Amino acid sequence: MTGVADDAAPAPPVLVRPREARTVCSRILRQSAWDWGLEPAVTAMVLAAEHDGLGGLRALAEDWPAIRSAAPRRMSVRRHADGIVFDAAGCHALVAAPSILDRLLPAAGDGPAEVAVTRCPAARLLGALVRFAARDGLALAVEADGDAARLAARRAAAAEPFDPLALSRADLTVERALWARLGRTAAGYLIPESAVSRSHAGDGTRAFPLADAQGTRPGRGG
Repeated sequence: MTGVADDAAPAPPVLVRPREARTVCSRILRQSAWDWGLEPAVTAMVLAAEHDGLGGLRALAEDWPAIRSAAPRRMSVRRHADGIVFDAAGCHALVAAPSILDRLLPAAGDGPAEVAVTRCPAARLLGALVRFAARDGLALAVEADGDAARLAARRAAAAEPFDPLALSRADLTVERALWARLGRTAAGYLIPESAVSRSHAGDGTRAFPLADAQGTRPGRGG
């Protein structure tokens, strides 16, 4: 029987190849206001969160304005008797996560360590750090509530074999509308083909943006 039920059926998901996922994430994140040096680590976090069922790609799409405008330089750390307090200063969890892990690893070198994370939107996504901590020989537990989280780490008996980049080599099944939305956002990093773009790079339709005379690229302050 055909009719309303058939018409309302959701579109089938899209099988996204690893290279496509990395490229789309990279093009989106390179439109951010923060240092591009963070982009590979944030891309790895997005994909890890997606593979772990935490919704990394949906967070990238829906929270993009907050991710784009994050100011990592405002993040700060202070120590007290019970451990470390990491103030993310409003930075989205996907952006703050690499710095949080950097603080946690040396702290756990001599024994159990705790990091209390504050002012970190979408803190639940920090759960993806469990994989990265395991690579460095840490057993990590993450408890998140709103924009706060508590990370407890202890040295494991042996490092678990884990390659974060392996996650970016695995296929993903993504909701069709979500993938289209990410594609439109990623396209903001590109410019239409022109005589200038054809003289540098491009596939005949689009090209990576070129810096202007001051060395400024789209999404960057300089």
